[in-house]
Amino acid sequence: MKRALDTLEEADDVILGAGFSGLSAALRLAQFGRKVVVLEKHTLPGGLNSYYYRPGKYVYDSGLHVLTNRCPVSRRWGMPFVYRQLGLSAEQLPLHAPTAPSLVRLGDCSLETPVEGEALLEKIAADYPAQSDGWRALWALLRQDQLEPALAATPAREVLERYLGDAQLIDLLRLPVFLYGGYSAGDISFLIFRNIFRSLFIEGVGHPGSIKPWLDSLVSALKAAGGEVFYRAPVVAIEHQDGAVQAVRLESGQRIRAGNVVSSIGWAETRRLLESAPDDAPTAQTACISAVETTFCLSREEAAQACPHPMVFFHADERFDWDPAAHPFQSYSISCAAHFDFPEEPEYCFFKIAAYLGGEGWLGLDEDTYSEKKEAARARLEAELREKLPGLLHIPDDAVNETMTPRTVHRYTSHVDGAIYGGADKSFSGETRHRNLFLVGNDQGGIGVVGALISGIVVANLKILTGGR
Repeated sequence: MKRALDTLEEADDVILGAGFSGLSAALRLAQFGRKVVVLEKHTLPGGLNSYYYRPGKYVYDSGLHVLTNRCPVSRRWGMPFVYRQLGLSAEQLPLHAPTAPSLVRLGDCSLETPVEGEALLEKIAADYPAQSDGWRALWALLRQDQLEPALAATPAREVLERYLGDAQLIDLLRLPVFLYGGYSAGDISFLIFRNIFRSLFIEGVGHPGSIKPWLDSLVSALKAAGGEVFYRAPVVAIEHQDGAVQAVRLESGQRIRAGNVVSSIGWAETRRLLESAPDDAPTAQTACISAVETTFCLSREEAAQACPHPMVFFHADERFDWDPAAHPFQSYSISCAAHFDFPEEPEYCFFKIAAYLGGEGWLGLDEDTYSEKKEAARARLEAELREKLPGLLHIPDDAVNETMTPRTVHRYTSHVDGAIYGGADKSFSGETRHRNLFLVGNDQGGIGVVGALISGIVVANLKILTGGR
């Protein structure tokens, strides 16, 4: 029988947030007999990558949920690493293969990305013969497991320009990476670019069918290993002394002593919980990257007609400039669940479209103003895509839809201004100024569901189980 939260006084490891990074860190630690507790302020796990119910039989996934690393090239990377470290199988965390190529579109210029990674290598080499040698060298670099520290920290565009002389090709390669995980306007490090590109295109995408079974498998495995998950348990403060965390305090006033605290809620958000720590006060952040996303629940036939590709990455201008806060409704992601090889015919498929923008101005609105702004954003998203991609998108006029905004993201993740990729301030080591407080997830550099799983495992292994050695 599960014990009541109010009887809990201490734990070896307290995990803040039951998203994928928090759950993977918790499971990894619990496997070693540690007393692990996950505290989640909401009623379901998953954070931004969760699910929710609507009247009838429908379970909606939040997030695009076309996942990465379907075809591993190394046991030290991606899903093989996750399966091995967490003691889970491909049956528990399945990824179904796409049945059609995805599409990258920059203005009127398009690039189809084949299902298998090596086919993309040959396609680009054939389409851009003058860039073939540089492209092959860049591909080999992107496949490497390890990067030199200086190269890893170099801005991504700078590295691409060392290998490629075609600005259009560089923008076509950057576009999907930034739409999938571009946490900072302008550019990101080559390390993060490499991680995302390799995950998307070298190992390829897959669809879980639904995100709920993935979360169910993680929670079940955690409980079987002796870990505990408590919902409706918002943490309001992290107590610390002499450079070490002492305890966390819940909204109820309950205090739980902690040997370590692992936070998956974001760096700025974690700083806000630290008491009497002027050096850890949240710093001014650049405008965050957020999105408006509309999900249509369609039959498989309707979804296939809506879009012929499993994923579309689209930027309206001829050149790719990544600054959604300054230029909203210029970049779009589209995912269509109709184009995956599910073992059984699904009852319904989700067709999702997302427009990227800044998150400022969405919080603190009264309900009427918010509803009007949400509907205006949804209508603009759909209208602009119908106009800009008239030969591609065929959205049924009577399709039922659900819309997510930056306020939705903030509500379920507490991320500042609804940031979907965390803040621009990252701690890639997972370390903080407090020797037993660690970060996992977006602000440790774990982008996407698979990146989040890896983040939780790596920080648990390197910072707690081996004591940083």
